[in-house]
Amino acid sequence: MQVTSPLTVIEGFIDPDGPTFDAAVAAEADAVGLGPDLVAPVGADLTPMLAAAACPVFGVLTVLPVAAVVITHRYLDMRREGLDIPEAATATLATTGAALVVSALTTDIGFAVLLLSSLIPFQQFGALLVVAVIGSALVSVLVLPSMLVLWDRFRTAA
Repeated sequence: MQVTSPLTVIEGFIDPDGPTFDAAVAAEADAVGLGPDLVAPVGADLTPMLAAAACPVFGVLTVLPVAAVVITHRYLDMRREGLDIPEAATATLATTGAALVVSALTTDIGFAVLLLSSLIPFQQFGALLVVAVIGSALVSVLVLPSMLVLWDRFRTAA
């Protein structure tokens, strides 16, 4: 399966003939392959322990496609209610985006407890998960709405 662009993934959530949820997961699998770039913010080397931690981190990052579905459908609901493009994006971020940020913060607090461990691999694993959840939330709140606006403008112009 080939994912050509993030906009194609978003259209797949809306268009039943488009790419499926698996396409978004495949796109994230490519993102998780960043390896050293992903662990650099936590000040860790890519060790076998952190390489093995990629599976649970990938599990945490699968929240992104789920958030994409929720945010996309909320945006479409706002558009169906008659809001124009900027108002729909703002309303989506004010409601669903706020809930997503709070959810990410509570998840980060839970994983941050691992930073208190006396075992360094657990500390690194906790830091990696915190960075992954923050990154996933930022993409869901900052990048996805922008892509939705671009997609909507392209769709309405055609």
